[in-house]
Amino acid sequence: MPRAALPMEDDEVKRFVAALDAHVMGPRLSVALSTSHRPCHVLDAKYEPGIRASILYRLGADLVRADLLGPDCPPSIGRVTSWPRMELSVYPHDPELPTLPLAVTASVIGPRIAELSPTLTPIQRRALSRRCRVTLLRYRLGKRATVRLATPVSEASYVAKVYHDAAKAAAVAHEAQALARTAARDAGFRYAPSVGHLSELSVVVQQSIHGQPLDSLLRASGLNGAAAAEAVRLAASALAQLHREPIVSTRMRPVEKELHRFRARAWRISAIEPHLGDQLLNLAERLLETFSAFSVSRPGVVHGDCKPGQFLLTNDGTVSLLDFDHCGISDQAGDAGTFVASLRQLAVQLIMAGASPALTAGVDALADEFLSTYSEAMEDDLSTRIRWHEAVALQRKAIRSFARSPKSPLPTALVEESHRCLDRVTRELS
Repeated sequence: MPRAALPMEDDEVKRFVAALDAHVMGPRLSVALSTSHRPCHVLDAKYEPGIRASILYRLGADLVRADLLGPDCPPSIGRVTSWPRMELSVYPHDPELPTLPLAVTASVIGPRIAELSPTLTPIQRRALSRRCRVTLLRYRLGKRATVRLATPVSEASYVAKVYHDAAKAAAVAHEAQALARTAARDAGFRYAPSVGHLSELSVVVQQSIHGQPLDSLLRASGLNGAAAAEAVRLAASALAQLHREPIVSTRMRPVEKELHRFRARAWRISAIEPHLGDQLLNLAERLLETFSAFSVSRPGVVHGDCKPGQFLLTNDGTVSLLDFDHCGISDQAGDAGTFVASLRQLAVQLIMAGASPALTAGVDALADEFLSTYSEAMEDDLSTRIRWHEAVALQRKAIRSFARSPKSPLPTALVEESHRCLDRVTRELS
């Protein structure tokens, strides 16, 4: 695919990078929205060259989604900044989440969840219907919003996920219910209990569970020490338990399909950032070349987005595994590789922020703890296969990092880490 064939504006990346400057954009957002000047922060961004360029800002107390417009592209729903031309949508309005305004309205969603919860007392049911508080937990541009619902008369609360697509919400609800029916009962491991599916709102509801996210625990420990090692071992044991569950999913997630997507994304990136794009393309080709060495995989149920933030730990050692949006059937080594790649990315980010290079040794030790615990629980040594999947996950993270900040040095650093994984895989296979 020649670069000249890509439908790309020459200044697209320049305008997107300019829009990532909150100091510049704050006043322009305020003018476009006819509000007083308020503090502005960039919370998230998603850039796919020639396809989409979206940014999530916090402007004062408001969340504002901004979508870059082409020179001749008219706005469709919202207000527009003067330069760079960006169409604005203020939360809870999102052009790709049509049910979001209703789904986060307490008087709408509270009674619907009360209908799904037959064990509630009459007082709790009335409180959920009339005095429900909705708090935003997470908002992914055009993909999903996650909110907590609570009432003053009950310690129990709910988490509702609002999806961009009714079919996606239905698939997630089906997977959650299937896992709940077949899950082995273990005092040290649990899923977030499924409550139900509100199809007309594209919402999946779960009971809220408590604990400390593993990623925050690792950051607090400096990726070192006995507490970090023990927490990683608990996560590895929990993942192994998931991987021993019966296959209930019907969604296939072949890694080869993702490798071809990597190559296509790298081509598009190379049109505007040739050096990084060529690095990503070379890595994608290398992953495709080495894929044949792993033609015999270990298929089974997978989490699909296995990273430390998906594990909640409590003081008694109980582990909760969250967010099964990407659950399906694939090579189970991919989950372990993604987890280790997340540790690697965290270390790279800390070192780039000025932390000690000794962090690398700490990450290696945690990765070894995770792999040895997981392999022992699975009664199989999958280290080489997991390392290859770690390289895959690092490329995925490099592309996502570019989408959030095209001029950041992080994508290049992650590509280099991925090549180091593949170098080790090559030595182990020879």
